[in-house]
Amino acid sequence: MGIFNFDLEFSKFIVNFHKKRAEKGIKAKIFLHNIAQDIGERLRYINHTQVKYFKDSVTTPAVFLIYENKILISLPDDRTFIKLSDKKVADSFRKRFYLLWGQE
Repeated sequence: MGIFNFDLEFSKFIVNFHKKRAEKGIKAKIFLHNIAQDIGERLRYINHTQVKYFKDSVTTPAVFLIYENKILISLPDDRTFIKLSDKKVADSFRKRFYLLWGQE
């Protein structure tokens, strides 16, 4: 959730990460900033991947990966990653994600 226009190096990393994820049969729903149409076009053709875009008013400098009972917070511009392992926190992020996902 929150992918924006990354530099070329990090964009390649993200696309490769999602290709490997898809090869394992892991499904993903990905929210991107509206300005990330380029990377969105590459991601939407990867198997087991659904892509949607935030409304213009939603922005974040961080990317959030929600999986199992974990949250991985990425600050791509700084190449910084923070992992939180907490069921309540993961459930809270997941609820917010699905609330946004269901909006048109």
